Amino acid sequence: MTTLVASARAIDILSLWERFIGGMGLTLTLVGLVLFSVVMPLQEGNWVPGMPAPLLIGVLGGTAGWAMHQRGWTARRAIVAAVAAGLLLSAYAGTTAAEGFAITARAVNAIEDIAQWVAAISTEETQAGTIEFAMFLSFAVWLLCVSSVWLALRSAHGWSTVLFGGVVLAFALSNLPGSLGWRLGIFMATGVMLLIHLSTVRRIEGWRGRGAVFDARTVLTQSGIVLAVGMLVTAAIAALPTPNVAPLGVVSRAADDTAQEIGAHFSRLFSALPSRRDYKTITFEQETRFQGNPELTDELLFLVSGPRGYWRARSYAVYTGSGWETAEDSAFVPFEDVAPSDESRLAPRTNAFRVAAATDTLFSGGLPVDFDEPAEALTTPTSGPGAVQVRFSQGREYFPTRVNMSYISTGLESIATPFELRRAGEEYPEWTQAYLQLPDTLPDRVRVLAETLVTNEESPFDKAVAIRNYLRRVPYNLDIAAPADDADGVDHFLFELGEGYCDYYASAATVLMRAVGIPARYVLGYAPGRLNTTLGVYEVLELNYHSWVEAYFPGYGWVSFEPTPPNAIEFGGVDFGESPLLTEDIDIGELGELLEDEEEDTFDVDFTPRREMPAWLVALLALAGAVAVATPVLLWREWWWKLGALPRSGELFAKMCRLGAALGLRKRPDQTPSEYAAMLSAAMPEQRRQIQRITRAFILHRYAPGRVPLSDLRDAEWSWGSLRWAMIRRLFRVRPA
Repeated sequence: MTTLVASARAIDILSLWERFIGGMGLTLTLVGLVLFSVVMPLQEGNWVPGMPAPLLIGVLGGTAGWAMHQRGWTARRAIVAAVAAGLLLSAYAGTTAAEGFAITARAVNAIEDIAQWVAAISTEETQAGTIEFAMFLSFAVWLLCVSSVWLALRSAHGWSTVLFGGVVLAFALSNLPGSLGWRLGIFMATGVMLLIHLSTVRRIEGWRGRGAVFDARTVLTQSGIVLAVGMLVTAAIAALPTPNVAPLGVVSRAADDTAQEIGAHFSRLFSALPSRRDYKTITFEQETRFQGNPELTDELLFLVSGPRGYWRARSYAVYTGSGWETAEDSAFVPFEDVAPSDESRLAPRTNAFRVAAATDTLFSGGLPVDFDEPAEALTTPTSGPGAVQVRFSQGREYFPTRVNMSYISTGLESIATPFELRRAGEEYPEWTQAYLQLPDTLPDRVRVLAETLVTNEESPFDKAVAIRNYLRRVPYNLDIAAPADDADGVDHFLFELGEGYCDYYASAATVLMRAVGIPARYVLGYAPGRLNTTLGVYEVLELNYHSWVEAYFPGYGWVSFEPTPPNAIEFGGVDFGESPLLTEDIDIGELGELLEDEEEDTFDVDFTPRREMPAWLVALLALAGAVAVATPVLLWREWWWKLGALPRSGELFAKMCRLGAALGLRKRPDQTPSEYAAMLSAAMPEQRRQIQRITRAFILHRYAPGRVPLSDLRDAEWSWGSLRWAMIRRLFRVRPA
């Protein structure tokens, strides 16, 4: 009696489980969890204060999707209703985000703003975009929630929810602060469970439609296996490093270029949209001061593609003893009004920048001469031609929160050889006097040191090289204390500290060169950074912050010198041998001697650029990959999946025959089902009982009148669960030669 009661309870539990998994309860629960994991980060972002709460929009959208399903609306009617309601909701969101007190004034302002924003798409103007983003976000959340619930209940479809929701979540997480991997983990876990559940619902409905018998425990076990495998594959993909393979590198660079272009347009059209991430702000003020340890991090600031070089930001002309200042007569003017440099032996270099920090400074590799963005230059009439600094000139009110800027800049680098620079002479233009300035408070021992270092040198170039070589022998150290307020920074570095970092080396080089009559200026920017060979870009980190010195040579203009030791942290802590500056790479002092002594030794340097894969080859590889993926899928569909359209007993027998044929036990046309079962049983005697049960159910369906008895169909189902794995194991068994 006790056994009968326990069996009845087990049957009741399984029945309840079947009704629950096939009903709306679990479906709505899982869809709700997925949508909550997507919409909650949007709520926390609060990008447009005043707009309707995304969570409230999500609840309303989910309720609307459920109501449409309950009323049995057709697909066309549901789509029209959802889109119409979404447009009304987005119009309301845009009105609430607009300025004004009365609702009519807000509506008028919103319409005018939208018209200007649409016009800016083709005119390349910068727009705030807050109203438009509020409307887009409201519409997207509404449509996602309505369609997710309606499709899950109507057709057990969840892929659109996971894919579209993943895109929305990726945007949200990329603009929120902190480590948010756990949010992505929740989304992935609930998304996989939703897909497995809806797949199970479709299988159960299909079995019921064909009158098949199934074991709920088997279905649950299979779903658990699929879930575990899916999570393991996801974790493995996340843990694998980025492959450095040429074909993948081409695809990756193409995708990155597309992402940069999209990001640039988005940043331009939604300039006032704040980033909630903890981003760095890059600023270059009117003055600098000597400091202690700058405590730099390895946070990425920007990416650069194109020739390797130093990324120039700003130069300073006035040395104060405690730091550097910009000349008092400096002012920003349109960049196109700046007279270009007319010196010889200057080579252009073009680089593409993608800045991941908040800044209005436009970087360049060398002296800036051209930008593809509206720009203005800081100039000083008394300090000669050229720009001290270049910054964006359009939409400046949005820069405090504007990140992901992309632009292309062209700069000029000196390619003058040491032989040429030694013969440049000392007939400096009058304006270069501003770059000989030194304060009266400069200690005499600094001037004495400068004169001592160049005692045996004749040309300004050799004097500059001597000063550079002396400083590069001074120990490098970031962990130093700032000089006292009344101390001279260069004097403190040279005679008190005896160690320092780039700011001290560059300042000392500039002061020492000026002390011996060489016009020089202090330059701020960033070292080249590390090369990402997969993407073909230089990754510039905060710790790549750097300063160096530029000396002026008549007829050749400004030439860069690197006084900082090559094992400095801004170079990645790697000894490059010679300085990574372009001018220093070719600054082989032997070159001048070779030309002067007319030696016959020659050397060859391979400057052959890396060849990218042709577009046709990339397309061919992509097509081959698609065929390689699609072929087994199509074969599996034709060979196995289509058998699911047969009655369940016929499907099981047909699958047994297919696997038997793969084992070399093909059913002959003249064999009856019983004869084939006998042949298969002889080859697999341990599975004889299972083979006979499946064959019996098929024969009863094929030849006996009426439906297959429930007991025989259940026996066939359970037997197939054992037989298929036995046949698969036999298929992959290693046979002796």
